[in-house]
Amino acid sequence: MTTVATLNQRLQNLLGDYDGKYAPRYIDAINDACRETYPKLHRKVIDDSLITTNIIPPFQWATSATLDFWTEPTGTLVKNTDPAYMRRTSPTARVTASGANDGIELDSDYYPNLLHLEGFTDRTLSCWTYPAVADDVFLSITTTLAGADTTETSTTTAAALSWTKLQISDYDIPDDISRIRIKLGIKTSTKQAVFVEPKLTGLDLREYLLPQDLQNGEVKQVWLQTTGYNEDITDDIDPHYAEEVFGWNIVYDGSYAYLRLPYLIASPKRIRLVGYCPLESDADADTDTITLPDRYIPLLLNYAAYSLCEKMAGIVSGDSRTKYQEESMKWWNKYQIMSKNIRMPKIPGQIRWSL
Repeated sequence: MTTVATLNQRLQNLLGDYDGKYAPRYIDAINDACRETYPKLHRKVIDDSLITTNIIPPFQWATSATLDFWTEPTGTLVKNTDPAYMRRTSPTARVTASGANDGIELDSDYYPNLLHLEGFTDRTLSCWTYPAVADDVFLSITTTLAGADTTETSTTTAAALSWTKLQISDYDIPDDISRIRIKLGIKTSTKQAVFVEPKLTGLDLREYLLPQDLQNGEVKQVWLQTTGYNEDITDDIDPHYAEEVFGWNIVYDGSYAYLRLPYLIASPKRIRLVGYCPLESDADADTDTITLPDRYIPLLLNYAAYSLCEKMAGIVSGDSRTKYQEESMKWWNKYQIMSKNIRMPKIPGQIRWSL
């Protein structure tokens, strides 16, 4: 990873802008380059957040403080990427409560797929959590039937500053419910906890919401977990993937992309997706980072220089406009020449066929 501050300095040196005249535009130019050089420049993605038979979607972070489908707490919600508070590679949700029993909630009013749960018996809802205070975290399921709410809450003991798996086991979901809500909560106001993406398994599912990085990327390979060490093998920190899946597709509902498997899988297993996605293009601070090996950064910066000069040409006139147009074409030509010699390795795809 390379910080934006480092990229800014290298772009300034590349342009020869020693007095920093164009410095306020550097971040915009770098963000443009990250977006517009895809797929030539990209991030490799290896993601195993999806679990077969799990109806709960992976976390989709609209912003660093907003989760799609989930209702935010009255306190604060923050996307956590600190490995110290991640059980796997996916970002976790750091919640600070404001008031008793605050938390984040997944509601069928916003994620209607949850209503497929109605009538299923002996379901288990689970979630790994890292609380600041012992026994201060909980899971709950609330169902609405004929206008009346019924709530089931976990009773799992949770140690402070340690990973604990919260569970509601053997839960029967009534028929004819009109609404269902799943909550990851904190009992005490101002206290904090980290939550991993929860799971509620055991359904016959063929379509799974793609993880966030691959919503705008491309899946090249799909693998299935084959063995494990825990009683629930999806809890393994380092799962073993040996079965490659063929015949899968990516489908869209108009807003989101889903992985469609070619067959039903009866038991919970992790799915490993291999593919690539665009570089980070939402940098707004010097401390933000771009995931790109150093040998590809000159190519990114040549495009950023082209983008900056092109924008400058659009807001000036006369001789100045011609000067910036000439500069933009100079950097464009350098980018094109360099891109012929610098190629990121391709991720092999699968043979696709149908019978």
